[in-house]
Amino acid sequence: MPPHSRYPPGVNPYAPSTSSKTPISNSASSSRVVRPTLSGRSNVLAPKVLLDDVDIEDFHPPEWRTVLNSRVDLGYPDFYPSRPGFDQPEDVLTEENVKNGFSGRNFIAVGAEVFSMHGPVHSHLSSGGLNLLSNLGKELIEKRQEMMPKIAERAFRIPVRVTYNDTKRLQFLNDLSNPNVPLYKLMRNPVPHGFKGIELLDSMFSPIIASAISSHNRTPSGNTRTHSEPIPLERALWFIRVIGSNEVSAHRSRTQPTQPQAPNTPIAAAPSPAAAPTPSSTTTIITAPTLPVSSNDWYTQEFTNTFISWLRIQLGQLALPISNKSVVKPGVPAPKASAGVLGDEQLRARWLKKWDYSTQLMRELHRCQLLSSRLLSGWMADFLGLSNLAQLGFVAQLIGEYIADMVKHLCNARHCVRNACAKLQEIRSSAASNTSGKVENMLITIVKSLCESNQEFLLSPTTWKSHSDLLSTILPGVESAVKRRNEALWFKIDVDERSSGPRRQQMAEIQRLDSICEDTNMVELTRSFFDGPSSATNTFPDMSRFEEKMFVLLNWAMGLFQLGSHRPYAVYTILKHWHDQHEEHQSKQPKSCVIDLFPLLYKWLDISAAAKKEENIQAIGITIGECTRQGMFSYGRYLQMLIAKGQTARNQASGRPPSHHLALLRAMPIFVIAKDLIQQRRIALCGDDAPLRIEQDAEEASLMEQFKEEVMEYIPEANSEALKNVIDHQIPCSSRMTRYLYVQARFWLAPAAGKRLKGDDLTPPMNASTFARVLQIFRTCRGHATIADFIIRAIQDSDDAQTLDVIIDTIHRDADVWTAMDGWSRLGDKLLDRYHVLQTRGKSHRRTLELLEYLVKKGRLSPDEEDEVKLIQEDLPKPPQTIPAKLDFKESAYSLQQVLSAAKEDNATALAPKLFVRHGSFNNWSHQWWRAIVEVLQHPSSHLSHDATLRTVISHIAVVMQETPDSLEPIIIAWLDTLAPVALIDTLGKRSGSLITHVLLELVIARQLRTLTLLERIVYPIWKHTSNIVLTPRRRLSSKQTQAVGNTINIVAQLLVSPPLIPFLPPFDPTNSLIALAYRQAVFCGFHVQNLIRHLPFLVVLEKSANLSDNSNKTISSTLRCLAMTAEFKTAAFRNLGILKDAFLSTEWSKPSSCHELEAGMEDTLKLIMSEKPPNVSTPASKSRLTTFDNTARLSAWKWTRIVLEMRSDFKGLANRVSNTENTPIDVVEARQILNKQILATLDRAVTADDTDLLCESFRGMDTVVTQEILVVGIDRLSNLLSQAIGSENQHHLEESIRSIEQILRILHSTYNTPQCIADAAILNARHRLLDLLTVALQSIDRGLSDTELEIHQDISPPQPGDLLRIVMTLLRFVLGLSVIDNGSPTAPKPNFPNLAIWFFKVMLTCHNILDLDSASMMSDMLAYIIDSTPPQSRLACQTALLGETNSTTVQHILALCPTLAKSLPHLSPIRRNMALLAPENETDTVNGIDSALHMEDRKWELFEQMNPLPKQPLHQDLYLVNKPIKDNSSISLSLFNPKITRDALPNVGTDWAIEKESGIGDSPESLAENEVEIGNPRSEVDSEMDRPWENWASEYDLSNGFNSSSYLKQKVTSLFNGKEEIDLDLDDSTVDQIKDESFISSSPRKRRMSTRSHNSPNKSITLLKGTTNKDPIAIDESSSSSSEDEEPLALTNLPSSNKKPRTSSNSTSKSQKNQTSTIASKAPRKSIGGKVPAKTTGRKPSTSGKSVRGGGISGKAPRGRRKSTQND
Repeated sequence: MPPHSRYPPGVNPYAPSTSSKTPISNSASSSRVVRPTLSGRSNVLAPKVLLDDVDIEDFHPPEWRTVLNSRVDLGYPDFYPSRPGFDQPEDVLTEENVKNGFSGRNFIAVGAEVFSMHGPVHSHLSSGGLNLLSNLGKELIEKRQEMMPKIAERAFRIPVRVTYNDTKRLQFLNDLSNPNVPLYKLMRNPVPHGFKGIELLDSMFSPIIASAISSHNRTPSGNTRTHSEPIPLERALWFIRVIGSNEVSAHRSRTQPTQPQAPNTPIAAAPSPAAAPTPSSTTTIITAPTLPVSSNDWYTQEFTNTFISWLRIQLGQLALPISNKSVVKPGVPAPKASAGVLGDEQLRARWLKKWDYSTQLMRELHRCQLLSSRLLSGWMADFLGLSNLAQLGFVAQLIGEYIADMVKHLCNARHCVRNACAKLQEIRSSAASNTSGKVENMLITIVKSLCESNQEFLLSPTTWKSHSDLLSTILPGVESAVKRRNEALWFKIDVDERSSGPRRQQMAEIQRLDSICEDTNMVELTRSFFDGPSSATNTFPDMSRFEEKMFVLLNWAMGLFQLGSHRPYAVYTILKHWHDQHEEHQSKQPKSCVIDLFPLLYKWLDISAAAKKEENIQAIGITIGECTRQGMFSYGRYLQMLIAKGQTARNQASGRPPSHHLALLRAMPIFVIAKDLIQQRRIALCGDDAPLRIEQDAEEASLMEQFKEEVMEYIPEANSEALKNVIDHQIPCSSRMTRYLYVQARFWLAPAAGKRLKGDDLTPPMNASTFARVLQIFRTCRGHATIADFIIRAIQDSDDAQTLDVIIDTIHRDADVWTAMDGWSRLGDKLLDRYHVLQTRGKSHRRTLELLEYLVKKGRLSPDEEDEVKLIQEDLPKPPQTIPAKLDFKESAYSLQQVLSAAKEDNATALAPKLFVRHGSFNNWSHQWWRAIVEVLQHPSSHLSHDATLRTVISHIAVVMQETPDSLEPIIIAWLDTLAPVALIDTLGKRSGSLITHVLLELVIARQLRTLTLLERIVYPIWKHTSNIVLTPRRRLSSKQTQAVGNTINIVAQLLVSPPLIPFLPPFDPTNSLIALAYRQAVFCGFHVQNLIRHLPFLVVLEKSANLSDNSNKTISSTLRCLAMTAEFKTAAFRNLGILKDAFLSTEWSKPSSCHELEAGMEDTLKLIMSEKPPNVSTPASKSRLTTFDNTARLSAWKWTRIVLEMRSDFKGLANRVSNTENTPIDVVEARQILNKQILATLDRAVTADDTDLLCESFRGMDTVVTQEILVVGIDRLSNLLSQAIGSENQHHLEESIRSIEQILRILHSTYNTPQCIADAAILNARHRLLDLLTVALQSIDRGLSDTELEIHQDISPPQPGDLLRIVMTLLRFVLGLSVIDNGSPTAPKPNFPNLAIWFFKVMLTCHNILDLDSASMMSDMLAYIIDSTPPQSRLACQTALLGETNSTTVQHILALCPTLAKSLPHLSPIRRNMALLAPENETDTVNGIDSALHMEDRKWELFEQMNPLPKQPLHQDLYLVNKPIKDNSSISLSLFNPKITRDALPNVGTDWAIEKESGIGDSPESLAENEVEIGNPRSEVDSEMDRPWENWASEYDLSNGFNSSSYLKQKVTSLFNGKEEIDLDLDDSTVDQIKDESFISSSPRKRRMSTRSHNSPNKSITLLKGTTNKDPIAIDESSSSSSEDEEPLALTNLPSSNKKPRTSSNSTSKSQKNQTSTIASKAPRKSIGGKVPAKTTGRKPSTSGKSVRGGGISGKAPRGRRKSTQND
């Protein structure tokens, strides 16, 4: 090292002479000579051996000597060598010195040593001694300051780029990749030009190959290797930063002239550390960014895109093989496989190595913040959705590693969650799901980590709509608020009074009434029907609204009973519940006022159009008759009203038609036998016309007599043998009888039937067959109230078990009627009484108990009745234990089959009980038994003796089921579940199939099997399978399939149609028919009827296929016609109109491959089902497409269906012309134009709410061609209407435009409501235009909200921006909810999503003061929806634009006031404040008018350290005597900080914690544990240090650099310089080396060697040991240093004098060293040096008293728990 200025050249006594041959090494260990150990003394080293050629003056002080001060020449303690050239007294050759030698003079007289020095000292101090000492100190400080090191000229330079030839280029890459070539050598020279983009990154991995394929297209000289090792990461990172710094410098030079200079920028601002700018090597298009970025940020984005491209190229090499390989033709070469690496092991290994290097380099770049987290996370989220299964794992690993960056960016995280869910579904549905478990777990972990960190990532309607089920399984604790917020952003049609007309409201009310079924709660239905102003809980209900609802209810009950017989009874029940609720509410009011319903009923009879229709007279008679029977309507008051208003026959004017009230009066029943009423009725009907009165009386009497004869002919057993087994017998005259006559006949018919229930001495009790026929008579007359009364009486009086079964079947069949009557509680009460009677007789009836349990389940019984049923269940005997089998069933199977095949009925019935004896419980052998029966039925011989075999099998099954309480249905279900559709066809398609069908029908009639089971497990699968065959081109049904279809049709014709269509199949009598109808009720309820409706079109397909026989086709036609006219099915169909239309109007039936006239057959069947008239009644068709309906009459669903069918037919024809490939292009274009014109004419006009409903039904389920055209025209229509709304001059025009927009949205929503993605260019262009127009609308809203000072005339109602904003939000939900696939073409028009997001954000800011919390949250969620829907190409621009809007102070203030508005904004990386360097002494000073603050820019690419070589380790003494300038090698110039070195070390230098962290690398577990204990609670150390703050003062740090960082070091120095000698000369060389390497690391950049004294590790806080002291090592008071005996003894014992043998250890030493572990700050493993001591130790007992240096007082023994001395953090 160069000589210090302190010594003249060649005069430094400690520098080696020029003739010295001693080698100089950089390492500390080679700078000294190891002395050999003396023989006999293992712990004492021999004297230093001097070399011959070493100068006599060239010697060092002992290694253990410590320099007293690094700035002031205080020398070494007890070491004063000669120093020639410095005029030392001992060097002056005076005569005295030559003769007598040099000797020190006595400083104090001998006498002074025994007398007091107080006087001399006091006089000296009084005469200016204090001033002298003060001046001496100042001079000393000034001298020290002059000798402080100076900062040298800045030496940091970033290498520039120059163009190298190939040789130099390769040489540079070789040097860069060679770790032996230090980087500081490369930094001294320029770097090669031309490394850019992906080539730069490839050069880092393979420098030789990358250079060979350089963009210069030059062949490098010399032999190049095909492979080379990658450049080490730290060196590659250095080179990348060098290239980036040059790019940043070039970019700054290009953009700096256009950028204004920041205020308060000093003239001497910090220049860029890069050299002169060089041309940029990256080709970019300079655009004005929305958000200003620095040059460093610009290049960060550029480099991130380059790095992403590099990763994308590598992942692109993981191409999966194509699964669908084409067949290679002979002579044609095989197609080349994709250029992937998966098929080659070497390429795969090379790829993995490169990927590993790339990820490590990416990790280092990310650590240095050289990659944009926004771009990186966005690319990973997008590429996750595009990656294949081979790439997926690597991408998932990247996301998992950088998940923290993903969490920061909401938009990217939302896309990541969406793509992760999509990939999870793809993995689970792929064939590689078994081998992709780890990848699946990684994706699940990613989704969990993101969503658990922030629930906002789930705010994505697109993600929630597609993956809500998957997310609910992955995240079971998803908050309902997230679900609610997502669903709030979905586009939904909320039909309200503004967007719907009277018809829509009435249709909604009628649909609510059509929903009445077995499970309906009539009380709740009443509340929902009479809602709002018409509610019964209103004190003053709106009578007009109530009257309107009541008219709708009465109109709904009209008709020819094609929609259910329960409707008249439901009218009374609903009105009764409303009236009861109204009375209850009025009773709580101060003045109760109960509304009388009679005037309203009369008003409906008087003015309603439905009441004036002749076909409704019978329905009115039943409806009003039920109200009259229950007391709601008065027959007498009605007569009085007619008489008062002159509407009777007596007041009829001549020539005028009679009043319709006369026809109603003739039909209305009288429920009392009152002659006065009957007489008034006759007068009102006939007036004074006696002949007319006689004629009408005779007619009524004749009908009554005829009815009586027909009833007596059908009921008595003796006269009804011919009619006994007639199913659904109709009383001929019942259709001509009015309701009045039926009630009059009821007066004798009901008592007579009731009397026959028990019977008398002459007549037996009524049996089940007679009971069923009596019910049939009442049912024919539509007397369901009479049926209810008769059933209740039969429950009480009849003792026949079969009759009780018929009663239960009747209850199941008419369940809808009992619900409409609200009669379940009445029936349940009587059934409970009957069951108790049976219990008292010791009997039971299982079906009665099952019905009671069913009523309890449905909540139809009262709480007390439910408790009774539960008690009955508890009292039931426990089921018998399973009886084990004595024999295997195989022993009996053969004999059973023989008996059944031989048709021996008696033997078969006798065998049944024996089976239980042989084989135990029925469950043991039931399945084998049933299979044996099926095998018998399938045997060819069984078909020959059909009837006998059938009778035998049925009898045997009946006896078996009587012997067991178990059911047969689970056994049959288990058997059917084992049969696939093909096996079912094989079973029923044989000749024995009809026999099996017959047996199954018999089991249904025997109540052993449900109809629903046969339909779902036999009929539907066969229909679906055979229909698919028929719809396949050029395929026909086989004979077996035809036979199976025929059998299934027979099942449906017998069980769903009444009367049955096949006479030779069951049911055969009214009782059996009643059972079938009871089971049919379950088919017409709930989702079962929906399943039936969906399968009925298959029956039409089979009919039109021309593969079935004529008989089967006739059966199908009759079945469909009868089923369509069945009231129960038609009612159920009207409850599910949407499913009905979708099933029959599906596009599946209009395909070219479909059967001939299939679509027409579907339309005819739909007409048949939806028509409210019998098939023979023609309905005139209207030619108008948009018919005007009469809202006062009953609404007809068929009228609308007819119009829908006509429109669908027209559009279907045009769609076929467009889709037909045989047509010429001209025909296709012409058809498309016609289609466009028709749709445009339909939509491009003002439509009413009724028209909208019609179009919604018409457009639903159209072909794809028609749907696309409707969307294009509809979206363009929305754009036109939105333009009109924007330009509205007043509020009225705006509301009209909004209503039209809402109607069009309803039409489009009904047309396209599927998740199918849209890729049609026309739809995308229309969508883009609408999005851009929405931006204009937001601008208009922003102006409207801002212009508050605009003066408007008082007569003008200006358009309200709030209404426009509401419709804009609705349009945004619609247009963003469309699933589109962008074609990605750069020339295609793209919507300006950034502009849309900006203006929406501006509207949010403008109206922030008027938004409540919910509205603000909705606006924020919509902004998040817009950002989430932005395509990837515009996503970064959208985020940047939004962040640019948040720069202003006003916006920041608004966001601070309303944080809800800011939660959806993109993540803004923390902006560092404009960093500046302030003058530490006077911050207000200015230089030339400029602040003293020096502004600095955050330069991530340019601020890195220059990697210089480590300086040569100086000699021990020179480490503290040097004064060379401080080198300025940092990227931020030190001169900018204006440093002033005024002391040795700064107070509180925070290096100790870092030292502990570094020193912990090689620590042993014991030392690590001690470190954790010591540094685990730094708070206590800080608190203890704050007790003595003066230790941090500069005066306490004026010792050597090596001991200036803590008070412990001061203690150590004190112990060293307190007159004590060192004790550890007995340590060997290895220990010395370890101690030497364990030098303290202080705040100084250089290390110095410590003394080899034993000490604690500097990495731990050291407790003051006994014998140590805190006094200053330089003792000013000599008396304190001489009184060693008064001090506390040191932990390290003193050495003896030179003439005594030194002590090597002491008790205190061994005790203190046992628990101490020193750590080594070098690369070598740490070793403990304490703890081992010689066996022979001596020492003196430590003193218990000592002198305290601090405070000057004397203290005794140190107290326990003495505070620890701390090191500064």
